[in-house]
Amino acid sequence: MAAVQLLLTFGVDVNAKSKGTEYDIVDSPLNCALGIPGDDGIIARMLINAGADTNSGLEKPLIRAARKGKSSLIRHMLEVGADPKLLPAGGLSVMYYAIYRHDLIMVDMLMKAGFNLNLSIEELEDTDLNLMRDEFSAPNARGILTPVQLAVLRGASDIVKRLIEGGALMDTFIKPEVLRGISSYIPFEGILTPLQISIQQRKDEITKILLDEGASVDFRHPSTSTALQLVCSISREERERTELIEVLLAKGADVDALPGEVAGRTAIQAAAESGNCDLLKLLLSKGGNPLAPAATKNGLTVFQAALKSGSSELVTYVFWELGSHYGGLGILDGTNYLEEAVSAGDMQLLSTVMEFWSRRGLCWPSEHILSALRVAVRNGLTYLIQFLDAVSFTISEEDVGSMICESIWSGDKITFDWLMKHFPESELDRPQPGYPTPLWLALYKGQSYMVQRLVDAGVSTNQPSLPLGSREGAYRGMVAEMPLKQAISRFDSRYIELLLEKGADPNAVDFSNQRTALGLALVRGASLSTLQLLIHYGADVNKPSKCGADVNVFTAEQTLIQLAVSREDLTLVKLFIEAGADVNASGTGMTALEAAVNGNNTYLAKQLIEAGADASISSTATSALQLAVARNNMELVELLIQEGADINFLSLYKTALQTAADVQSLELLKYLIERGADVDAVSLDNVATTLQYAAMNGNIEIVKYLVERGASVNDQASRFYELTALGLAVKNGHTEAAIFFIESGASVDKSPTADGTTTLLQLAAKYGNHEIVTYLVENGAAVNEAAATERGATALQYAAITGNIKIAVFLLENGAHIGAKGADFDGRTALQGAAEHGRLDMVYLLLDNDEEPDTVEERCHNAAEFAEAEHHDVIARILRDYRRP
Repeated sequence: MAAVQLLLTFGVDVNAKSKGTEYDIVDSPLNCALGIPGDDGIIARMLINAGADTNSGLEKPLIRAARKGKSSLIRHMLEVGADPKLLPAGGLSVMYYAIYRHDLIMVDMLMKAGFNLNLSIEELEDTDLNLMRDEFSAPNARGILTPVQLAVLRGASDIVKRLIEGGALMDTFIKPEVLRGISSYIPFEGILTPLQISIQQRKDEITKILLDEGASVDFRHPSTSTALQLVCSISREERERTELIEVLLAKGADVDALPGEVAGRTAIQAAAESGNCDLLKLLLSKGGNPLAPAATKNGLTVFQAALKSGSSELVTYVFWELGSHYGGLGILDGTNYLEEAVSAGDMQLLSTVMEFWSRRGLCWPSEHILSALRVAVRNGLTYLIQFLDAVSFTISEEDVGSMICESIWSGDKITFDWLMKHFPESELDRPQPGYPTPLWLALYKGQSYMVQRLVDAGVSTNQPSLPLGSREGAYRGMVAEMPLKQAISRFDSRYIELLLEKGADPNAVDFSNQRTALGLALVRGASLSTLQLLIHYGADVNKPSKCGADVNVFTAEQTLIQLAVSREDLTLVKLFIEAGADVNASGTGMTALEAAVNGNNTYLAKQLIEAGADASISSTATSALQLAVARNNMELVELLIQEGADINFLSLYKTALQTAADVQSLELLKYLIERGADVDAVSLDNVATTLQYAAMNGNIEIVKYLVERGASVNDQASRFYELTALGLAVKNGHTEAAIFFIESGASVDKSPTADGTTTLLQLAAKYGNHEIVTYLVENGAAVNEAAATERGATALQYAAITGNIKIAVFLLENGAHIGAKGADFDGRTALQGAAEHGRLDMVYLLLDNDEEPDTVEERCHNAAEFAEAEHHDVIARILRDYRRP
């Protein structure tokens, strides 16, 4: 501040501007001062007193001061000549600020400075409106309003009076289309006159000012209510309301003015809706027409409004006095007054409406009675049904079924009984759109009384129903469900027994034909007594049932005994066997015996065999014997062979002997071979031989035993693993087994691969088996055997690619060619392979041992491209910079 004072003392130009850059535009000194955080306006006042232009700047100083909340500065600027007419929108934002602050002095100053109180919002320029948008969207802002509208809304009676004295129009509003053009948010107050706003906001003092100053009582936009209609609609102290209505009427308010276009009410309709009988009588005494039409959208007649009010006194008056006086014509407007009365839930209202109808000799349309009855049932209004019972009407069977469902949903026994009593011949087995069957719903809701009543009435216990568990129609499943299955799902033996006694078929299935009642009970974990009950009533224990609990998820079907075995539940197994279960049925999966063996349950397997399970019956994918071997269970293996299991059964994947080799059980292997197992047999899909499984696992004892028992060491390569036994031993690093194979006559010259393109040495180098590489080379293997045509590699190339320095050194010492050609398709030389895979140490090894100096630089440049393709930039640079020795 001292610096500013010093500059002012030396006569600095307070309106001078520094030249800014393209991106840094310098504002006026006054605006800069107004933007100082925490400043109380002293510097700005100093500049103004020194002659700063209050009408200049990127943003007018008046507006900036208003946004910063500096009231005293605004006044000071107005005093020294700030012109609001030069501001965007004629200074409307500054006037807003003054009114929001209830600053009458500032309002007066703006008016004296020429502010246009009747500025037409419709005529503002787009640039002005764009600058004003921030004002309209600020917190607590009510959108664009005229100054007098805003003053009324803010309750500033002194400002309202001053604005009117200054010439502000009272009979004005902003058109909705203008408001929409300015903002997506349309403040309701914008399309109201000041008088409408004051009444709506209950600003009584301002209302009196406006009326005294001559505001029109009926002027409005067609979509809004008149002043009189607003007074009748708004709840307030009765004496004050009556006095204001008298004043409005005295000033010529039209008691029969049309209602607002959307959900509007005439004065009489508004009085009726508010439930104020005295007010209604007052308006009628002033000549109001009770039969005036309702608003075009969401309107109400006086009769509808009376019912909506819920006032018995007013309904009685409207229906009996007005209805009788006007011949009941207004009532015959198509409205279902019976339903409206029921919806109110008031017996006196309903009694009044029904008595009026009867006395007038009017007949209720059947659809009106039905609709009212539905409302009563759905809302549990049992005490109203007796009134409806007095009306003569008929209901279709479809409607009876849906209303019974409504009463079940509500748990309303009285209504349920009433419907069952009055419509005993209704067809309750045919579900209606959007509803389940009544029996299914009663079971689902646990309404035991209603279940019993429906069954006693003869509903079908075998009628499936869509499982609609809520009024919203949300499906609990995609297929219809039998009542018995819903009872099972609820774990309620009372329902289950009742349904079975009444003829429910325990063997009936859903439309999906996948799940039986017994199967569902087992999956749901029902009690033993429930299962016994189902069997007692004829449930077929041999009928396959979907094993999944969720009907919408596909799972394989199983017999009941398979399900019981899979749970290892001996009690259930015995129950089903005693009930005649076929222990050899396979369903779509394992037999019961296979399931027991797969679960490694020896005791259960013995029980099944004693019950007649055939050890020689197998599913297509496996056999009970193979499963027993897989579980390494000698006792089960012995039992099954003793009971006739085929030791050489060819399953889809493995024989029993192959499984023994795979689980590395020498004991089982010997046991099976001693009893005739074929050591060279293969499974149906020829995955691998027994010796090949042993080679993969590297168990030398099993390998030796199989070879001793005649297994071929020169077998064909496995179709699945694509290698011979020797190749599998090499690939998996089982050196001892590999050497044993070679010493036992396995050919080292024959390719160990199925396609016959890779040598044993190349395979050993590929998988990093140094011992086998050494053994083969020392025994005459060709070190420089050419690579296979497609994606093949020499032994050295494999070592270079995998980065095995030890094998590479050994091969180089034994004459391997560094420059050997790669495979014709997708091949790499040793140097290219090392570079591509980022093997820096291998690159140095190969270059140090290169024997073709004439081509080495060219080969290095070529290898560098492979390194660059894999972003091995260091290796690429070394190769490109390499020079022949």
